Amino acid sequence: MEPNAMRMWVELIAILCVPITVVGVIWNRISTEKGLSVRSIQFLALGVLIPVVLILALEGILERSAVGALFGTLIGYIFANIGKYEESKYNREKSHPVTKDQSR
Repeated sequence: MEPNAMRMWVELIAILCVPITVVGVIWNRISTEKGLSVRSIQFLALGVLIPVVLILALEGILERSAVGALFGTLIGYIFANIGKYEESKYNREKSHPVTKDQSR
């Protein structure tokens, strides 16, 4: 396969990831009857930004150093907030034990 054809297929797959991500998050939020949470907004941002940066890089619009910086920033964004927003049930009960007087 020639390089231009390969690039075209990668870009096509990246383009299709954006609406699939948006529809998937909206469908999940509606089916679980929940609003947008911090995690779903983060997932939406990553599901849109990663394909856009990839397409711009493949088209030569972004320089290599800019692409590296953007992907590094996105990876930092993903890993910086892993445990920040969701506290497990076990940790909540451990840090805030319920006494007999509070349980009424």
